[in-house]
Amino acid sequence: MKPIIMSTEDVRVLLDGRKTTVRMPIRTPHGGALEVHADIAGVPRLCERCGDRCRGLTPPYEIGDVLWVRETWGDYGGCTSYYVYRADYPYGAKGYWHEKEHINWCDFPKWNSPVTMPREATRLFLRVKDVRVERVRDISNADRLAEGIRLIANSANDLLNDYKTAEMGREAFKARWDARNAKRGYGWDSNPWVWVIEFERTPSGAIGPEQDGTAPNGDKGATHE
Repeated sequence: MKPIIMSTEDVRVLLDGRKTTVRMPIRTPHGGALEVHADIAGVPRLCERCGDRCRGLTPPYEIGDVLWVRETWGDYGGCTSYYVYRADYPYGAKGYWHEKEHINWCDFPKWNSPVTMPREATRLFLRVKDVRVERVRDISNADRLAEGIRLIANSANDLLNDYKTAEMGREAFKARWDARNAKRGYGWDSNPWVWVIEFERTPSGAIGPEQDGTAPNGDKGATHE
């Protein structure tokens, strides 16, 4: 099992059943130039040029992998039996009622970075269905829907990730992509190569014993935040 980091915004659309894909910039681990070659079937194959050698690049996840989602979370005094998650509450909320009868009000604990989330605190599991390589600007309208950006007909709707036209949806995805990746050198205008990871939700009980455990080498998980 491997971790994947997701932003609060992405966790919300994931919980809503509207996110089934994530795109991640392809990085060269040794700082070499990225080269793209096509195999006999025309499928892009990527490698990192290091002097006279070209090292093949592998995706962060493979088909069949089970991922546990790291998200913004909190607990009370290190208690491991009760966790709260930022994605479950509206923006600007300060706390919550502990009971549905509104008896005891609880302020939120300090929100912790997804990077610090321990394996036992996770509540979301994903199974990888497909992995491919493409340019980020090749994203289609159907792809944007799978990323959680929904087109709507109601002009009065102002929900996050909902847009009236395909062009508005494209501009929204562009803005979101640049906010996360432009400063790292993978802006929309440079049209970087990306890993496209398709997944489905899976309950924790469906994870086989061969998948159970933490990622090797203390991996924090690929960042998608």
